[in-house]
Amino acid sequence: GAEALASGAFVLGRARRGSEELVKTMFARMMQLLEGSGDAESLPQDHLERFMHGLAMMGPDRKKSLSADWLMQWLCSNVYTFVISDFIRINRHLVMMGCCEKEYLQMLVPFYCRPEQMKGLRKSDIMELTNTYNGARIREDDIPDGLGRHFFWAMGRQYQNLQAGPRARRAPYKRVG
Repeated sequence: GAEALASGAFVLGRARRGSEELVKTMFARMMQLLEGSGDAESLPQDHLERFMHGLAMMGPDRKKSLSADWLMQWLCSNVYTFVISDFIRINRHLVMMGCCEKEYLQMLVPFYCRPEQMKGLRKSDIMELTNTYNGARIREDDIPDGLGRHFFWAMGRQYQNLQAGPRARRAPYKRVG
């Protein structure tokens, strides 16, 4: 199933093996598994991040000629079935492979800007989001409704909150003498 496919893609990717045809075949198989996931006991999306990571590493070149339109629509429909960090990394891998559309990433900004989503981001998630949007060459001015500036500001603020965290509080001074 999806777990075996993800493991195979990851092993081949780590070894930089695989042809363009193999990448397309494995991608098509994962799309079939995702499409039929309603009746599955184990959800294929649990293994999608590892699969996409392996796919991005496969072959001599990171850029792949895949049509990821169906996957991007499926991701939008099933965004709440993912752990947020996996969802962020899946999008990062799509950008690395050159299969992601700017409009798709721009459409996700309001989702990430929700307070409950932003507060759930870890430092590594913020780094991946930043690299995703930088890799897709999306600047704050490219994001509609003036949300771009808020998006990058909110990520910076969350990162600072995580960086400062509970360690930022000084221990009370104990007067000696």
